[in-house]
Amino acid sequence: MRIFHWLFGKRETPTAANEPKTHTGEGQKQTPASNEQPATMREASADPQADNLRRWRESGQPWAWIEARRGQWDHDSWLALLDDLKRSSFWPMNPDAVGLVLEETRQKWLSRK
Repeated sequence: MRIFHWLFGKRETPTAANEPKTHTGEGQKQTPASNEQPATMREASADPQADNLRRWRESGQPWAWIEARRGQWDHDSWLALLDDLKRSSFWPMNPDAVGLVLEETRQKWLSRK
């Protein structure tokens, strides 16, 4: 489960449509929540590994890699992929997250018929 939290992060829902979220503590003033930062500041503080994983997924490379191997690979192929990724602009990424993307993509690849 921890990998899913890492991949997708914690999602919060607003308490009211036009009411800002605030953090309060005993004896403290109300302050705006960190999610009220301008969009550019939120994007700059995003997890770079998650961003790299998203960019890699969106590039189509996982699909091409799986298609080239007809949906099957061994441990040596997996290690070679990680080595290639380490030399790419997509690195760093969490290897477990890369594996999850490959498994999800393989399921889509297998069900394409």
